[in-house]
Amino acid sequence: MMGCMTVKTFRTDEQSEAALEFLAAQMRGSTFAQVMRTALVEAAEHRRRAALRAEAIEAREDAQDRAAALVLAEEMSELSVW
Repeated sequence: MMGCMTVKTFRTDEQSEAALEFLAAQMRGSTFAQVMRTALVEAAEHRRRAALRAEAIEAREDAQDRAAALVLAEEMSELSVW
């Protein structure tokens, strides 16, 4: 499903120019718009995964959460038909 597509304008700096040049070289044959969209999607996905990883680590290190998970696992194993 295609959402509303708008034109965004931004100023680059040396670091972002270098990053764009690198990505464009990696994505030979892609338009600048494709390079930008891919970069944005990949950056967002990277941050989402990092946030999930941090949340999982926090849960793993929470003694109460671990204890609750063990209780739940035990209760679920009692319900198993196998």
